[in-house]
Amino acid sequence: IDAALLVSAHELRRGRREDAARALLAVDEPSAPPADRLRLGEALESAGRSKEALKHFEQVYAETRAEDLGLRLAWMLAQSREPEERD
Repeated sequence: IDAALLVSAHELRRGRREDAARALLAVDEPSAPPADRLRLGEALESAGRSKEALKHFEQVYAETRAEDLGLRLAWMLAQSREPEERD
């Protein structure tokens, strides 16, 4: 996860959002600690991949029930333009 975050940050600085997102989406580590998966979700959000970030946040929230993450999820869902995500 750390390597993908580093590559993504580098690509974002160069203005390559899709390359940054591709590096992050290549990571598939469901057994990673929640904090690492949260960082991955934050990076996806920064790369313009809100839907994918939302999935990561929902998974981490289901495991941790962290209040701040719950508030963030509520805000993201309220801002969503897709009605099915708000339900």
